[in-house]
Amino acid sequence: MRINKIFVLFLFSVFLLYGCGIRATHQVGTWETGKVVNLQFADKVVVVHTHNFSEYLRHEFGYKLPFDDIKIEGEASTCLIVGLKGILPGYAIINDSEINNVNPNAKVVDISVKELIFKKNFSHTGYIAKMKLEVKNGDKVEEISASGNAPLFRTAMEKACEEAGQKIAELIEKRKSSM
Repeated sequence: MRINKIFVLFLFSVFLLYGCGIRATHQVGTWETGKVVNLQFADKVVVVHTHNFSEYLRHEFGYKLPFDDIKIEGEASTCLIVGLKGILPGYAIINDSEINNVNPNAKVVDISVKELIFKKNFSHTGYIAKMKLEVKNGDKVEEISASGNAPLFRTAMEKACEEAGQKIAELIEKRKSSM
């Protein structure tokens, strides 16, 4: 009988902890990308494919937190477009919805997000956004990864997109110099 009471008390405590856990959904991704005018005359185009994400916040070691159901939702391609705008002069940077208006003779670089993870940083003072991208430049496909660390989800993602933009620009310049 005593074991049953202890078991019930233990079970009640676990459910109480789970019930008091954090459940929240954060929307990330309201970046203003602008519009490319006269896209049909562009010689060099970067196409960023749409990536809607819905991720749970992870512990700094990578596992999902059992009592914190913090969900981050948003759209990653607009962040990448904003991150690439000032870095690649001479390139029209567009979303994949505008691909129909592109000049058929243009050099096209395809970028798609393969993975996006949000984690708490080690000191629990902010968040880390990690993304893996696939960059197709001509016939060559390369994978790059970028991360950003900041006190807010949005800022961490912006830093990751800026780092990804720098790496993509280096890939394009390296490819251009090797041709």
